[in-house]
Formats: sequence, structure tokens, C-alpha cells
Amino acid sequence: RISRLRRRLQPANPAATAPTLVAVSGGYQLTVAEDQLDLLRFRALIRRARRQRALHELSQAHQLYAEAVGIWRGEVLSCLTALANDPVVVGLNQEWQTVVVEYATVADELGRHEEVVPLLRRVVTDNPLHEAAHARLMVALAGSGRQAEALTLYESVRRRLADELGTDPGQE
Repeated sequence: RISRLRRRLQPANPAATAPTLVAVSGGYQLTVAEDQLDLLRFRALIRRARRQRALHELSQAHQLYAEAVGIWRGEVLSCLTALANDPVVVGLNQEWQTVVVEYATVADELGRHEEVVPLLRRVVTDNPLHEAAHARLMVALAGSGRQAEALTLYESVRRRLADELGTDPGQE
């Protein structure tokens, strides 16, 4: 099976590149380039977006964030419910949520509120206690002219935090 897999993964010109699948102690190692794996491409785009944001190049950062979140198709391994609580899976989903909040912050700074609302809704649905995502969603809603919806969301989050954690929302 490994032999067949190696043949399938073999590049058109095997002499030009290192082998993709190699034997290592205890198993096999799959080596891929950044453009061959969505997660690596996602992370590279985020690194670039963060650099542009640090340089106050918000338009370029916004474009890179948009491209990165566009790669993401949904929760990691959502079809394998047995792995839903695996630390790697949880970490990857949290990484995406963090990036959405960063993207929403940049979108807010550019006045592009409406485009991040669906992404933020997805984050708060998946993680109903994510205060930063709720805060960004409230800002995006208010910036989109939906102040009443933003205030309703605030009250809902305030009640949830009080009921489930016995605390009030943070300053943000």
C-alpha cells in the first residue's frame, strides 16, 4: 500500500524534488510544500496579514485575512465526531476563531463591517462564550447600521455569562 501511495504522490519529475513520502523510524513522514496543504497556506497568509497589519497596511492585511479565511471550509474533521475533542482538532478550530476575530478587527478599522458578520456568527455559534468574537460581532452589527441587533446580542451574552459562569462581560 505504501508503494502504491508513493507512486500516486510522486511528482511528474521525481529527480527535481525530494521524495514526498519517506520511511522514518517508527513509520512514514509526508513532506509537503506550503502550497500543497491548506493549513500551511492558511498559516502563511496569516503571517503575512499580521506583518502587514503591524506595518499599518490595513488594506493589504484585510485582503490576506480574507484569502486565508476563504480557505477554511468548516470545523476540522467535523465528519469524525469521535475526534471532536482531540486537542489538535480543538486547537485548529480555536486558531481559526482567533483569525476571524483579527480579520474582523481589521475590517472594522476599514469600515467593512458587513462582510465579517457571517464569519463572526459562525464563531459565536461554535463557541458561545467567546467574548472577543461577540464583541467584534456587536461592533460589526452596529457598524452595519443594526444597532438594535447589536444591543440584543449584548444582552444575550450578558445573561449567558451570568448564568453559566457567574460573571459579567469584560470591558471590551
